[in-house]
Amino acid sequence: MSDLQQLSPTRRRPMKLYTLVTLMVCAIIGSVLLLVFALYSMQITRATRDDVKDTALGIARTFADSPDVRRGLMASPQDNIIQPIAQAVTRRNDLLFTVVTDMRGIRYSHPNEALLGLHFIGDDLTPALEGKENVSVNRGALAEALRVFTPVYDNQHDQIGVVIVGISLKKVEDQITRGRLNAVWTILFSILMSSLAIWGLVRVLKRILFWAGAV
Repeated sequence: MSDLQQLSPTRRRPMKLYTLVTLMVCAIIGSVLLLVFALYSMQITRATRDDVKDTALGIARTFADSPDVRRGLMASPQDNIIQPIAQAVTRRNDLLFTVVTDMRGIRYSHPNEALLGLHFIGDDLTPALEGKENVSVNRGALAEALRVFTPVYDNQHDQIGVVIVGISLKKVEDQITRGRLNAVWTILFSILMSSLAIWGLVRVLKRILFWAGAV
């Protein structure tokens, strides 16, 4: 009989109540934080791209209203009226490029001066030649970029060209990554605060259960 008792499996001790509560609270908080991070990450991506697009549109519209751009489009690309101004705008705003074309799609400005007088690359120029602002992601002579197109009008409000502003997609992704990193630090801080709160809750619960004789 004693041998049978020795061979019988040892009964596992039931999980203590405060341990069970701790695991449940940790699971709930962890799930909530993961959901918040996923939603926040998507929101950061959308908000960053919208912000970059709005900034690029603002730059393009301002440049398209410049009298020098209008005057330059009345001349030849080789007259080099628009090119130095466009390059200054590109440097000042940390853009990939600022390109101006006439109604035939001929470039009047470009970071690579050898491409002046040549046709702009990309079908996404077509809506802008029809008087419609356009935003696209495409690759032309330079790196893949977020490209913003806005029409240029003369004093009689006749369209005479297009301004295209390009922002490197790598720059956009870098901004999104920085935003997500900030979200990660926020989540980690929340986890730390939650852990401290759970630790305090468990200590209080242990005392209550101890004095109630349940431990």
